[in-house]
Amino acid sequence: MQIVYPRKIPLIAFDVEAYERNLKKVTEIGIAIYDPVASEGSIFPIIKQTHLVIKEHQKLVNGRFCPDNKKSFMGGVSYLVSLKQSKNIITSVLQEYVNNRNAAFVGHHIEGDIKWFRSIGIEVSNNAPIVDSNKLYALSRKRGGTLRGVLRLLGIPHGYLHNAANDAYYTLLATMALCDPVIRTQKGLDVFVDNVKVPEGEARLQKFSDVAQMVVPVDENTIIDSLIEP
Repeated sequence: MQIVYPRKIPLIAFDVEAYERNLKKVTEIGIAIYDPVASEGSIFPIIKQTHLVIKEHQKLVNGRFCPDNKKSFMGGVSYLVSLKQSKNIITSVLQEYVNNRNAAFVGHHIEGDIKWFRSIGIEVSNNAPIVDSNKLYALSRKRGGTLRGVLRLLGIPHGYLHNAANDAYYTLLATMALCDPVIRTQKGLDVFVDNVKVPEGEARLQKFSDVAQMVVPVDENTIIDSLIEP
């Protein structure tokens, strides 16, 4: 919270998607950047988003174990680049924001993304602050720490997860929410809850589907109360 909530330094969220049958073959890279200078005076956080599709692995398609949403970036434009070009892009971003402006890394299980960056020769500072949304969630919840589970707990609408750029964007939003004391109080995130384990079949359905849960309310007052109560 001390890193994120004051909004004094940039936050850079990365997400790396890999081919499900060979995790060394990265198919997409997502980048989302919150710059407090660009957002100064704005009620809405201004976030830059970039979606990189790796040309060498463009034809590798997921779907058996993980959804393939590389064509579903909700920001509208995806860039088809070589692995070398993606390395140059990431290196330039790190130089500007991390080395020059002391930005923090943000991610969901971000240690895997950083490990991959280093494996292709991208230098990642050991001194840069790291904020992991999965670890923040795990401080008060035992289960359900997928990105989708975190977003649903926080009430953040989302779709087409497992697209690298979408995931980076939503991870950044989730991290900002998890570090907001008002939201933490509203969602009861400062009280540990041993939440119920989701059955395997339901967990798989949630992983592959954006379909909302359909609920029949006792009466309309339930909905009214949820909208007007503080």
